[in-house]
Amino acid sequence: MDSPLPAGRCVTVLLPSGVGLTAGAAGQILALARRRCGAPVWAGAAADVFSGRGGTLLILREVRCDARLAEYALPFIHKYFKD
Repeated sequence: MDSPLPAGRCVTVLLPSGVGLTAGAAGQILALARRRCGAPVWAGAAADVFSGRGGTLLILREVRCDARLAEYALPFIHKYFKD
């Protein structure tokens, strides 16, 4: 038996048959759903989309922003940005 995801790890949306969403609309639905349950809005999200005769199921999950600095960039940063 699979264990459920911890609360707040994903948001599911069921759309009626024939209804589609743009990426912007999906982001707004996600933000609204998170706000309504008192959870913070995510910085980024990815969606799994499953379509069938009865409608479309969206499973939205958080994508964390991750940035790294290349070593070759350090001299440029020191040159242009000073404390």
